[in-house]
Amino acid sequence: MAGDKIVLVAKGGPGGGPMVPDYEAQSAGVRRFIGRRLDRSQGKPFVDPETKEPRRHAVFVPHAGDEAFVKKDVNSQFAMEYLVHLRHGDLLPGDEETARWAGVKWDPTVLEMLAPPAPPPPQAPSPPVPPAPSAKKDK
Repeated sequence: MAGDKIVLVAKGGPGGGPMVPDYEAQSAGVRRFIGRRLDRSQGKPFVDPETKEPRRHAVFVPHAGDEAFVKKDVNSQFAMEYLVHLRHGDLLPGDEETARWAGVKWDPTVLEMLAPPAPPPPQAPSPPVPPAPSAKKDK
C-alpha cells in the first residue's frame, strides 16, 4: 500500500449509521468515532438536575467532504479491528487500495456521496405583485 495508510469512511449520513470507534483515540481516553464529530447543538434539550440550567445532549454527527476520510496506519495494533468493520460493512473504504487490502468491493460513488452539498441555485426574483383592487369604486 502506498504510504501504508488505510482510508476509512463512516457509513450512513445524517440519519445515522454504525458508530465505529476510533480505537487509537479511545485507547488514549478520548471518545471519538470514525468519520463523526461531536456537535453540542443538535441534541435534545433537557434541564440539568443539579444546576437547573437548560442544556442539550451532544450528538456525534457525520463529517462531510474531506473530513469524512480518516487515515490510519496499516501497521496499527487496531488495523485488524478496522478490517473487520470494513468486511462487515460498518465502514466504507475511502480509496481503491484500502478496498483491495480489506478484500471488499471498491465503490467510487462513495466519493460523490461524501461531497459537501452543492449550494442551491439562485432564485429568480418574484414578479411584482399588482396592488389589490380598492374596496371603493370610483364613479
